[in-house]
Amino acid sequence: MLLVLVCSLFVGLGFARTAHAEDSWTETVAFRRADQAAIKVFEPDGYTATVTVDGQAQTDQVPTVLRVPNADSFVLVTLTAPSGAKWSKKIETKRGSVTELRVKHVAAAGGGAAPTKARKWFGKFAMSTKLPCTKDGAAFKVEFLDGAGNSAASFTMNDQKPFTGEVPDGEYQVRTFRVEADGTATYRNTRNAVVHADGWVATLFCAAKGGGIDIQVTAK
Repeated sequence: MLLVLVCSLFVGLGFARTAHAEDSWTETVAFRRADQAAIKVFEPDGYTATVTVDGQAQTDQVPTVLRVPNADSFVLVTLTAPSGAKWSKKIETKRGSVTELRVKHVAAAGGGAAPTKARKWFGKFAMSTKLPCTKDGAAFKVEFLDGAGNSAASFTMNDQKPFTGEVPDGEYQVRTFRVEADGTATYRNTRNAVVHADGWVATLFCAAKGGGIDIQVTAK
């Protein structure tokens, strides 16, 4: 009888430790009327959000707006923390509404030291004066992908106005997209970039021979 009680106690403590070791994820969902359904992820800032619809995935760094079919449905959303921790859940979408998603993540106690974040460097985005793109109301999105293919930083140029941005230290593949007024993004090009100091410059341009928006990133 005593042996049974001792074994039960060890099993109970084992379950308690396992439960305690799990990260805590808490989501809040709200809806706002819009012409097109989408999922707007507000937090956790700096995490990577992925929406999967019919086997097709969209990934961007939070905060972000990810397009979904304009229908009443449930869509799988996955959040990836800088530490690699993941959370996935089906989130409701509604026709003619934006789903506003906020997630709180609390890492488990004793889970080890938080990973060191890469230092970030400031740089400038500008439209080329020699090969500018036609001003037709479109915006341009620039996404920095790290060696694992994860989005490390994402920026949007509106009205072709210069602006500054901050990118973590590293070597990247930089993708450019044309973004229409309705939010539809069309992929254009992928270029290589190295960011190891402040003062880098990302120049967007449209070659006369065509091919759409392109980019060149140069270090200081």
